[in-house]
Amino acid sequence: MSDDLHRPTTAGPTPHPVPAQPTPEPAGGGAVSIGSRSGSDSGASAKVAGAASAAQEKVTGAASTAQERASGAASTAQERVSGAASTAQQKVGDATSTAQAKVGEAQQKVTDAAQTAQAKAADVQATAQAKLAEAQAAASEKPEVQVGLAFAGGFVAAFILKRLTR
Repeated sequence: MSDDLHRPTTAGPTPHPVPAQPTPEPAGGGAVSIGSRSGSDSGASAKVAGAASAAQEKVTGAASTAQERASGAASTAQERVSGAASTAQQKVGDATSTAQAKVGEAQQKVTDAAQTAQAKAADVQATAQAKLAEAQAAASEKPEVQVGLAFAGGFVAAFILKRLTR
């Protein structure tokens, strides 16, 4: 690495390459006889055939073991997926029943609130009618009360109209 002024860093010395090792020559002066066959060649062939057979058995055994492991893993995965699906289905059912219960509770609360509001409205209406009857009785005795009630009625009508225009 170097900085902006292109000065070399002090990372350490560069390692020197290792010289290549000379390849050893085969015994017997480097000449290999291809044409001569002896009893040791047939023994070597038997050894090669035996080694090939042993290797094939090992490969077959390894393939069998791998297949058993894969089958076991697939079975385990299928069991886990089945369990997860069952758990998910149960949770969906639980959530659905909980939601239905909450909807029922909300509907009951709305019904209770509506009934309470109706009862309060009926009480207010009864009170208003009683006060109106008192006001009419008082107004019939004194004309100045009638004028005051008309004035107050005008204010009430103005407030109602003002609310309606919003």
